[in-house]
Amino acid sequence: GVEVLVGEYMARNQDRWLKENAPYIDRIYLHRPHIAEQLLDALERMNPKPPIVFFGHDLHYLRTLREQDVTADSALAKAAKNWQEREYAVFDRVDKIYYPSQVEVDEILSKRPGLDVRAIPLYVLPLVESGSYDASERSDLLFVGGFNHPPNVDGISWFVAEVLPLVEEQ
Repeated sequence: GVEVLVGEYMARNQDRWLKENAPYIDRIYLHRPHIAEQLLDALERMNPKPPIVFFGHDLHYLRTLREQDVTADSALAKAAKNWQEREYAVFDRVDKIYYPSQVEVDEILSKRPGLDVRAIPLYVLPLVESGSYDASERSDLLFVGGFNHPPNVDGISWFVAEVLPLVEEQ
């Protein structure tokens, strides 16, 4: 029951597709504010209009403010303000808001207590008893992340400089 709409054809024909398929859609999930803001007009015209959920991966404005704190780049304050305006404009137009962290939920609610926002975990895995760990049986690490996303570059740079030496020492 999941359909992914991609490509040039869909970009040109999304309004028609949404109109024809509106009765069959139970819920719409949006994940990125800069994409959501492009789609919301069309989604709000659907009849019937299904509930729209925004699931954020992180608060862009909060991440940008934190980057400013680390880099002391004053231009980031303007970028953070822009992201904040855009994110809250999306929040005001959706039915529910989910984030994977209570930190983001608390931040949103501190500014807009009336929004329907909650934290839900990305992963719900059963607790498993693990045996002893023998590092000598391991030799490789895998990092999964896109390097076009600056926090991923920062994260892996920090890991290699600060954490990996401690792991290797052990």
